[in-house]
Amino acid sequence: MPANFDVAVIGGGPAGCAAAIRLARAACSVAILDKSRPGAFCVGETLPPQAPGLIAELGLLSRFRAQNHRPAPGIVSAWGGAEPAVNDFLFSPHGSGWHIDRAAFNQLLRTAAIEAGAEYHSGTAALACARSDSGWQLRTDSGATLTCRVLIDAAGRGTRGALGFPARIVLDHLVSIVAIAAGPSPQVSDYTLIESTEAGWFYSALLPCGSYIVTFTTDADLYAAAHARAFLDEQLSMAPLTRARVQRFPQEQRVFSAASSKRSRVALPGWLAAGDAASSCDPLSGLGLVHSLTSAASAASAALDQLDGRLESSHQYNAANCVAWTTYWRSRAEYYSLENRWPDSPFWFRRKPSSEQEAI
Repeated sequence: MPANFDVAVIGGGPAGCAAAIRLARAACSVAILDKSRPGAFCVGETLPPQAPGLIAELGLLSRFRAQNHRPAPGIVSAWGGAEPAVNDFLFSPHGSGWHIDRAAFNQLLRTAAIEAGAEYHSGTAALACARSDSGWQLRTDSGATLTCRVLIDAAGRGTRGALGFPARIVLDHLVSIVAIAAGPSPQVSDYTLIESTEAGWFYSALLPCGSYIVTFTTDADLYAAAHARAFLDEQLSMAPLTRARVQRFPQEQRVFSAASSKRSRVALPGWLAAGDAASSCDPLSGLGLVHSLTSAASAASAALDQLDGRLESSHQYNAANCVAWTTYWRSRAEYYSLENRWPDSPFWFRRKPSSEQEAI
């Protein structure tokens, strides 16, 4: 017999676990299906100053602080010119940001969800689902089936609508090439650094372990057409501030999608999307984990209303997501338009206001 739940959450990352925490604490029976491997590398290691407030809402701030994440005092950016600009979080009402141990942060949320009463299925993917009169029936790759009244998709930006949900609309083809610069650095700074070059931009941050994470974000076709090693070294030669931290781009790299994408709807009767599964933002925005936690709260609230037969909050969730997306898309376009040093570069030409797609 299938196991029966009020809510099933596809995805065990921050959005999925944060939603599950709230639902389980509201006395819902919750299952989390998490196909990721324990300890798998993932990006998203910087929290802006407002994030601890969201963690406090989950009652996890003291446990978060006990994990010894690294305070981030601000952001240095060389964007639109070689002269760096500094945004000090000293002047933020929320205090400093954080450079986090992402694996430890994910485990904190996962443990809290289980403690709240959620049933966690590790290494389990949903292969198919079917709608019934009472909700959904899901078949997993372990051969098990389960039923739920409400389904939350928090499976991340890789979700392609294979389970029959609204398809993702992808608005660009950004990728981030990510590496850890092991060993001592010539320059040690807790400030996040962003530095633009002819074909994209670098980001680097000092992790709690003392190593720098460094990424280069560019368009997938530009990266694919180039010799990766020479391409990254050439771009690094244009980024003196980044080069002072990591003299050469590390050999061991991973490539992740950094595309901006959205769904036309993030709430349907009995179904909701949260985090990157609802909409994914350019990493330049710094919205990744904040977006995951805020959308999880809204999705959990809408799920509770759906369980009680009230659909108004689902309409509000759809509307709020559209407003947030429009605000994000305009801000993204404005920030990219500040960089005009390489007018003939394909990367920057594609981001001119006249070349940008309208928010949809």
